[in-house]
Formats: sequence, C-alpha cells, structure tokens
Amino acid sequence: MRQSENSTIEEITLNEIEDGDRHTRAPWWAWVLLAAAVVAVSSAATAFRSMEEVPPLTLAAWRLQLTAMLLFPGAVIQYRKLAPALQVEALQSGLLMLASGLSLAFHFALWVWGIDHTSLTHALLYVSITPILITTGMWVMNKPLSRGENIGTGIGAFGGLSLAFSGVKEGEVTLVGDLACVIASVAVIAYLSIGRHLRAWMPLFVYAFPVTGSAAGFLTVSAVSFGGASVTSPGATGVAGWIMSKYLVGVVYLAVIPGILGHTSFNALLKYLHPLAIALPLTLEPVIGSIIGYLVGVTSPPHMLTYVGGAVLLAAVVLVTVSGYQRERKEREGISNI
Repeated sequence: MRQSENSTIEEITLNEIEDGDRHTRAPWWAWVLLAAAVVAVSSAATAFRSMEEVPPLTLAAWRLQLTAMLLFPGAVIQYRKLAPALQVEALQSGLLMLASGLSLAFHFALWVWGIDHTSLTHALLYVSITPILITTGMWVMNKPLSRGENIGTGIGAFGGLSLAFSGVKEGEVTLVGDLACVIASVAVIAYLSIGRHLRAWMPLFVYAFPVTGSAAGFLTVSAVSFGGASVTSPGATGVAGWIMSKYLVGVVYLAVIPGILGHTSFNALLKYLHPLAIALPLTLEPVIGSIIGYLVGVTSPPHMLTYVGGAVLLAAVVLVTVSGYQRERKEREGISNI
C-alpha cells in the first residue's frame, strides 16, 4: 500500500518571505497553477500504490533519482548566474545540503515503507502533521507559542489518537504503519529547517538539486545494502530498474507531476502568493489524495472513525499553521504579546 508524496508542506515555510505588496495582486494564472499543484501532489499517493510490488527503498530512490536529473539543468543555469562570492558560499554550504538530503532520504524511506503497512487515508493524514510536530518540539524546548498553536496542538493530539483507534476497524491499517508515517513527518523537519536557512539567499535549483541528488544517493545505497536491490538487475529489483521497464511511466509521472508541477511550482508561486495562501490549500492533500485513490480503485472508503479523527486532525493543522504565521508576523513587527 503506497500513499502520500511527502509531507503536505515539503518545501513551504510560513515565513520564508516577508509580507509585501507583491502578494496583494496575484495574477489569475497563479491561482490556477496553485490548484493544479495541490492536485498534482495529492495524486502521488495513487501513483505509488500502483507500483506496490517495488520494494519501498528502491521506489523511493527511483522517485528522487529522476527528480534530481530534471533539476540539474536549472541548477547549472542558476549557479552560473550567481555572483562569485555566492558561488563560493554555495559550495561552502555543501555539508548543510548533505544533511538536508539525509533528512529527506530518511523521510522518504520511512514514509514509503509506512504506506506499505497502513491505509491510504491514514498515511496521507499522518504525513501532513509536520506543523503540529514542529509546534510540539517548540513546546518541549519551552519556546513561546501563541494560544492558537497550543490549542491546535492539543486538538491535533486528540485527532491523532482518534485516527489511530479507528485503525482497529480497518483491516489494512496497522499501528506500525501509522507510526512510520508519523516518524517520516518528524524526519522531514531538519530538511525544512535547513532549507529555510539556505533558501533565504540561495536560488531554488541550486539548493534543490544537491539536496535531492544526495537524498537519491543515500536511498540508492540503502536499497542495495538493506532493500535487496541490485546494481545490474532490471525491473523491480534494480537500483535503476525504472529505466526501460514497465515502471518508467509511473516514475516519470511521480517526478514530473508531483515533483516538478507540484513542489517546484509551490516555490515559484512564493513570488506571487502569500505563503499562507499556499500552505492552507496544501492541507487538503489527504482529502484530495483519498478521493483520487478511491476513484482509481487503489483504496476502499475509510471507516467512519477515520472521517472524524481525520477532520479533527486537519482542523488542528490549519489552526496551528494560521496561528504560527500570525505569531511569526507579530514577532517580525516587534510585538511581544501574542
């Protein structure tokens, strides 16, 4: 059972850019592209599920191998346009980008394994809780949070437990699969944090290519070492078995549609849309992804408790996301009382 393309906010952070007039009059096509990008990301779950016979580590490696290839030309062009000082700084950031790639690799490895062991809807929901997990970490470290973030985190905990309990009624759901998807959401936090730091000055492709490429490398080595993949074998057991095989179309779809049309478009749209306008529609990924999976026939309708727990969990994600943005905006404006 294969599920979500990534955490719902794989590359978007709420305060990646400042408020500004450029977000007040977005061109009409930006909203069309945003809608297409959300649907594109949501459809990845069904694409993964269609290649169920491929071992999880191998499939995760395939997805990032081709994505890295597609990002490479843009990285070369953007790097050549950088000022010499920034080119040096980009090279000196290599270790940070490797760490980001390792975080992304862990995320994909855990997530794709998890989606083999739980339902489509559960995996899509649990992989979307990164904002709640970040807020939980801030609470543990005694960092200031807004009232909305505290309430949202509490609601999210209730929704998550309700969702886990609903698995008792669904045969394809397992706690270990749910847990793997939750840990995948934790694993991606380092990727988001490093990206937030480096993307403040580094062009998109200059950052995305080495991170994605290193993640693909980590996963490829892991697939050979632990996943039973072979360097020379074709098809499902080969580290590059998607080339010249029946899996080619599926891997190309994952790399081009959810990868480029989806996540790359989100980053491009930050020039025209407010980050919150991008983050909130992304919370619909579990809903849209579940509908797509049901229509295509790769999943069955969830149990009623899943609807209840999922609705509570998504409401909590929205509350934490909006409250977190409002707190960060006030902090930037120098307002101490939230």
